[in-house]
Amino acid sequence: MRLLILEDEPLLAEALQRQITDADPALTVVATLGSIREALAWWEQHAAPDLIFSDIELNDGLSFEIFKRLDEVPPVIFCTAYNHYAAQAFQANGVDYILKPLDPAEITAALLRFRARTNTPSAPDYAALAEFVQQKQQRAPRNLLVRRGEHIIPVPITQIILAEIKHGIVYVRTRSGERYALSQNIEQTAATLGPEFIRANRQILIARGAIKHVSPYFGRKLLVEPNFQYSERIVVSKAGASEFLRKLEAG
Repeated sequence: MRLLILEDEPLLAEALQRQITDADPALTVVATLGSIREALAWWEQHAAPDLIFSDIELNDGLSFEIFKRLDEVPPVIFCTAYNHYAAQAFQANGVDYILKPLDPAEITAALLRFRARTNTPSAPDYAALAEFVQQKQQRAPRNLLVRRGEHIIPVPITQIILAEIKHGIVYVRTRSGERYALSQNIEQTAATLGPEFIRANRQILIARGAIKHVSPYFGRKLLVEPNFQYSERIVVSKAGASEFLRKLEAG
């Protein structure tokens, strides 16, 4: 069976492809695409896949725009950072979903549900789903809630310059030099912080406004120079370099 992946984060796309093929070796990934433009161009040149794993927010808009333009859409399993309550909107529209951060057990369960279907479901209302997600985007949080002792502190997202993983724990740094530990993982933190933060590598998210400049580094990697005091090198991999620069330019 032929599988198409729509995901604009190269590291996540790589992990998703590996987890899917581990869960179901009968699936062959025919392409991994990161934009609406790429997906529509690909569709004109290739036969429709049997199944799609799709992120919602691609680098040039919501993936629903792709499906609204196609005459026939194969089954889609969405990868979403929205919580279970919000994801009821997807269930109501007859589509399947898995929550980020990606869990191999969730991927396996979604594939089993796909395999178990005997009837073709009615076409989902992608316009309604797009409206729902846009409403959620407009209500994006302004603060990140952190704990310090018995206190819960609202830290304005505009004051955060970096999120990093240290010894398995995610910390955020603020412009004033404060450092807070979080009880969530880096993917959840990225979803909360929003598009103003760029994933430099598996350990670090950095705010666009906190980047002083970017330089070529060994092996066609990138070295990010922040405009604040930071004792470690921030290195973007060769695979993620072009995407990092594109997001930096888009800001």
